[in-house]
Amino acid sequence: MKKIFQLTLLLLFTVMLYACQEETPEESEPTSESWKVLYDIQPTSPDFLENVDACYQVFPYSFADSNDDGIGDLNGITENLDYFSDILGVDCLWLNPIHPSPTYHKYDVTNYYGIDRQFGSMADFENLIDEAEAKGIRILMDLVINHTSSQHPWFINATIGNEASYRNWYVWNTLEDRTQFPDRTGWYLKNGVYYFASFWNEMPELNYDNPAVREEIKNILTFWLEKGVAGFRIDAAKHIYDTKEYPAGTPTLKENVNYFREFNYHVKTVNPDAFVVGEIYTSGSSYVSNFYEGMDSAFNFEFAETIISALQSNAQINLLSSLLTAQTNYSSKKVQPLDSLFLSNHDQNRIADSLGLNLNKMKMAAQILMTLPGISWIYYGEEIGMSGVKPDNNIRQPFKWGEARLDYTTQGGTAIGAWNSYNQALPGMTEQLLDENSLLSTYINMIQIRNDHQVLSRGILSAINHSRSQLLVYLLTYGEEKVLVIHNLTPNDVTINHNLTSYNIIESTHLQDLSATSFTFRGYSTLILSVNQTEITFN
Repeated sequence: MKKIFQLTLLLLFTVMLYACQEETPEESEPTSESWKVLYDIQPTSPDFLENVDACYQVFPYSFADSNDDGIGDLNGITENLDYFSDILGVDCLWLNPIHPSPTYHKYDVTNYYGIDRQFGSMADFENLIDEAEAKGIRILMDLVINHTSSQHPWFINATIGNEASYRNWYVWNTLEDRTQFPDRTGWYLKNGVYYFASFWNEMPELNYDNPAVREEIKNILTFWLEKGVAGFRIDAAKHIYDTKEYPAGTPTLKENVNYFREFNYHVKTVNPDAFVVGEIYTSGSSYVSNFYEGMDSAFNFEFAETIISALQSNAQINLLSSLLTAQTNYSSKKVQPLDSLFLSNHDQNRIADSLGLNLNKMKMAAQILMTLPGISWIYYGEEIGMSGVKPDNNIRQPFKWGEARLDYTTQGGTAIGAWNSYNQALPGMTEQLLDENSLLSTYINMIQIRNDHQVLSRGILSAINHSRSQLLVYLLTYGEEKVLVIHNLTPNDVTINHNLTSYNIIESTHLQDLSATSFTFRGYSTLILSVNQTEITFN
């Protein structure tokens, strides 16, 4: 059941000034004063904490084309909101960038207040917000603030000359001091001076030591929040203060964290329910946890890597231990930390390929994802088994709606590239919807179970001791509710010596006989049981 949207939750904010902050051994005093202003924000966006269990990532260019020009657009998303709300049952959509940009991916912005013409108009976006809200779906905007396009008016103005009014909006350096800047990667020469662009020379990075830049970002946040967006996914969050961008010894981690304290404080003053989730592209939760001081959540890249390893090896190698470690690290920085778990995204090989196009393993990945606490994120097409291995155009191919509905007249023959052979052979969404054994049916079922049992998304995770490496077993506790989850990561049946006759079955993906003190657990199956005790052991 969808939970009731809480409109009465408000947050109180207090600005705290710190004269100093304890340093980690590898950090020295910061070179700027920005870190001294710290913002005390509430633990987590109350709306997401209470009401959002599963989010769907939409790559607008490739999802749905409403005007037959071969390019996905906002109206295409709006026309298919029933797919998200009535079929999948997800609570929110994360839209990859939709701002004006010279590229198809739009991660190099030329106007933060506009909508790219390829995707439609501002009226189209406003209509999408309204229609989504009517269906109980929140829209998250991908915000690319680490860098702009080299074609942004700010950067064009900044390169006119040293007296240009936007000169200090970007990071410039002569790089004469090699001891302070030993790594020249990401620096590009322009009119005799270097500017910093860690990802590409056409993506110059903004200068966050400039108060004018920070204020402009706040203006941008306010603009879109007032349009009705439910929050932001922050691209390249750890690069706001990049280690190669500033002199050696600059505590870039501290600078980043305290910037996002300021950032999230402003977001919450505009809308206390708004949500901020960060992309900190690294696998170490001890590092990522620092960003929880200024964000509501962060994508768990370590989980994405570990679940692939576990399913590839048919053993629960480090899967629970890494999650428990992450939860401990996050909890040291924030009360009620909300994890963001995913299988793949627009920058990674699709999960289907990582799992060798094995349908059973893809189903198992979904079953694990939907039974762990936090927000479950689904990359578009993941639920129908779309495949793709880098380069990027292969992992961002057109969504396959079905044989009778091809939004792309050349079956994907756009700038993204044609569908690969596996996607051509794989049934589309329409066909899978009619097949109760399809991957899509597995996702629909698991999302519904997740929506019906908040213990799955908000429960406290505990590992259950056992001696079977092929079994992933854990307990989730939320208030008085407790559920035991068991996954068989192998194709082989496993006999479990434990009396489950007193437990209530919430979900069994394969019929299991629980009438005796031992039972046979089918290969690639999941069992979710309602239990009334905390201490559970079996072998």
